[in-house]
Amino acid sequence: MTRALGLHQNQSPAQALPLYRLARTLAPADPAIIHFQGLAEVQVNDMLHGLALLARSRRLVPGRPGLDENIKTILPVVWARTATSLPTPFWDCATVAEVAALQPPGDFLVHLKTRVSERWRTAALDHYRAGRMDEAHALLKPVAEVLDDDLAVLNLYAMVQRRRGFLDHAVAILIRCHGMAPAESAVLFNLASILLETGRADDALWCYNTLIDVALSEYNSFRLEKAEGISRKLVEILPRMCNAWIVLGLTLVRLGRPGDAAEALAAAIRADSDFVAAHVLYGDALRLDGRSDEAEHAYRQATALDPVHAEAIGGLGLIHLKHGRTGEAHRLLERSQRLKSHISSTSSALSCLRLRQSAPAGTRFHRRGPAGGRGVLSVSSLNSYGRLAHTFYDYISARLYAEKYGLDLETPEWAGALLFDLDDPLMDKPRRNILNDHDGFRKRFRAGLLGDAGEPVRDVDVFLGWPVIKLTEIAAHRATVQRWMTPRAVWSPWLRPAVDRLNAAGETIVAVHIRRTDRSLEGGVDFAAYRAWLGQMWDTQRRPVLLLATDDPTVLPEFASYAPHTLHSLGEPWRGQEHLQDFHLLMNADVVALSYGGFARLAAAFGSRARLVVEPDRGAGGFRPVPLWG
Repeated sequence: MTRALGLHQNQSPAQALPLYRLARTLAPADPAIIHFQGLAEVQVNDMLHGLALLARSRRLVPGRPGLDENIKTILPVVWARTATSLPTPFWDCATVAEVAALQPPGDFLVHLKTRVSERWRTAALDHYRAGRMDEAHALLKPVAEVLDDDLAVLNLYAMVQRRRGFLDHAVAILIRCHGMAPAESAVLFNLASILLETGRADDALWCYNTLIDVALSEYNSFRLEKAEGISRKLVEILPRMCNAWIVLGLTLVRLGRPGDAAEALAAAIRADSDFVAAHVLYGDALRLDGRSDEAEHAYRQATALDPVHAEAIGGLGLIHLKHGRTGEAHRLLERSQRLKSHISSTSSALSCLRLRQSAPAGTRFHRRGPAGGRGVLSVSSLNSYGRLAHTFYDYISARLYAEKYGLDLETPEWAGALLFDLDDPLMDKPRRNILNDHDGFRKRFRAGLLGDAGEPVRDVDVFLGWPVIKLTEIAAHRATVQRWMTPRAVWSPWLRPAVDRLNAAGETIVAVHIRRTDRSLEGGVDFAAYRAWLGQMWDTQRRPVLLLATDDPTVLPEFASYAPHTLHSLGEPWRGQEHLQDFHLLMNADVVALSYGGFARLAAAFGSRARLVVEPDRGAGGFRPVPLWG
C-alpha cells in the first residue's frame, strides 16, 4: 500500500492501480484502500467503477481528511470523459448518480446535470419531431428517472408518453411538474390539453384559469413578453375567455400599444358585455390611443352598468379635462377620488387641476423649451403611476440621470412640477417604450446613474416601476435635490402661515406622521409605541412642540397629552390639497417619526431642518433612526 501511494503521488496512477487491487484482496473493506483505488480507477481505467468505489469510501468514513480535495482532483477527468466519449443515456445517468453520491464541492454536479439534460433532451426532441416516439422514450426514460427534478426533461417526457398513448402517465408527470413549478406556463398548457383529450374538461378549465393568474402575475412583475405570450395563447384556445383578453389588453397598454390593446379589450366585451371592468379598460386604451369620443362612449357604457364605478367616472373626468371642460372634469374627478382615492391617473389629474384653480388669475407655470440637438428622456408615469412620493423618486432618478449625461428631461403635467419650481420641458408624447425589457432597463439605468455608462440610455420613456435608488446612494446630490424642491412663491399663502405659527409655538418641531386611510392592509399603528418614544425624547429637546400630520383626524386623542398641533389648528386648510400642506410642514420639522410609505420620509429629506428621523421597528417594539442621506 505504501508503494502504491508513492507511485500515485508521483503521477503514476496506472502503476499504482494493480497494487491497490492486490491490497483490496487482503483487506476488501478498508475505506482508505477503497478510496485510493477509486481515484486510480477514475484516472486510468473504469470511471464508473472508480466513482462507485469513491462513493462507498465516503459512506464508510464521511469525514475522512482530504476527501474533498482528492475528489476535486478527479472532477476534470469526469468532465472531460463525459464530454468526449460516446455515452448512452444509461452511462450518463449512472455517472450523474455516482457523482451525486460523492457530494462534490462547488457547482460541478449542477453543471454535469445540465450537460446531460441538454444532451438527451436535444436528441429526444429530434426523434419527437420526426414522430419516432419509442426512440425518444428510450432516451428520456433513464434521464427522467435520475434527473427527477429537471422540469424541461419531465415536460418533454410527458409529451412523449402522451404521443405513445400513455395518457395517465403523462398527466401524472405533469401534475408532479406543476407541484415543482406552479407558475410554469408550458406545463399548465400541456396538462390542460391532455385533460381535455381525456374528457376532464373541468380540470382543464382549472388549468386555464390558473394560467390567467400566471399571466397577470407576469404582468404585475413587468415580465410583459411572457404575459403577452401566455394570454395570446389562451385566447387562441378559448376565444370566449374574457379575463384572458383583459390581461392581454392590460399588457399591450403597458407595452405602449394602446391601439392593439383596444382590439383585445373589445374582444373581452364581446365575451362578457356585462363585465364593467372590460368597458373601463377599453375606454382607457381608446383614450391613450387618442380616440376620445370612443373612449367617452366606453366609460358611459361602464357607468350605465355601475353608476358608482370610480374608474369609469374618473375616465369621463379625464376626457372632459382633455377637452377643456374643467368644471365638469373637476366634479367627476372629485367624485371618483371620493369613491376610490388611490387611482393614480385620476388623483394626479385632480391634484393638478386643483393647483391651477388655486393659483391667482393669470399665473403662468413656466416650462422652458428643449435645448435641441441632445438626447431626450421622458417620464410619462409621473401623472399615471404611483402616489406623490413614488413620483418624486422617479423624477429625481430621471433628472439626475439626464443632467449627468447631458440629456433633456421631458415631463407631463404633474403635481410636483406645479408645487415646486420645476421648469422641465413639457412632454408632448412619451418617447420609446422600454417595457419589453423592464428588468434589463432598470439594471442599465441604475448602473448608469450610480456609475459611468459607456452608452447611456436616451430617447426612451423612463419607467422604473418602483424606486431604483436609495437617497443614501445619491447623498452627494443632496443639496441639488433640496434646491429643486423649492415651493413656488405663488403657494406661500397656503404653505407659509402654518409653518410660521408652528415655529412661533416652540423651538423644536417634533412631527409624527400617521398614515392610515389608504394603507389599512399593512397593519395597525401602535400608538403606545409612538407615545413611549415621545416620552423618552421629549425633555431632551429645546421647547418641543408636536405636529401631528395625518390623513385620519380620529387619531388626535391618542396624542392629547402632548397638545398636538395639526394642519387644521395652524391655518386654513387648502381644500383638496391638505396633503401638500402636510408635506410642507414635514419639510420644516426638526424631528420626524415616520409611518407607512415614503411620504414623510421624502418630505424630511427635501427639507433642510430634520436632524433626527425615526421609523417603527416592529421587531424591537420601538423606533430606529433612519439615515435619510447617509
